[in-house]
Amino acid sequence: MNQLMNIIIVVAGAMAIYYAITGKGGVYNNDYPKEIKEEANNFTRKFLWILGPVALISGLLPFFQGLEWTYWIGMILILPTIIVYVILFRMKFGKYLKKKKF
Repeated sequence: MNQLMNIIIVVAGAMAIYYAITGKGGVYNNDYPKEIKEEANNFTRKFLWILGPVALISGLLPFFQGLEWTYWIGMILILPTIIVYVILFRMKFGKYLKKKKF
């Protein structure tokens, strides 16, 4: 099961790096207001430059080193990074985002 998770983390890290390099992709297709769209996408791109390499390295280390504990180090680094990104994004752009009713 850990190997499958490591493969998923490697793929996610590679995709994050690809999206950060190209500046294109599904992560940039959003319905933000025009006044924040470019700035929000730049903010997301910076986040992807941080998250991508961390995810890729933490996903690949167990395959090359045989160190299963690196999986947990990766999770300890990746999950808080995502949480911090969401908090900073909401603090910076929250007033521009629409409140959606479900």
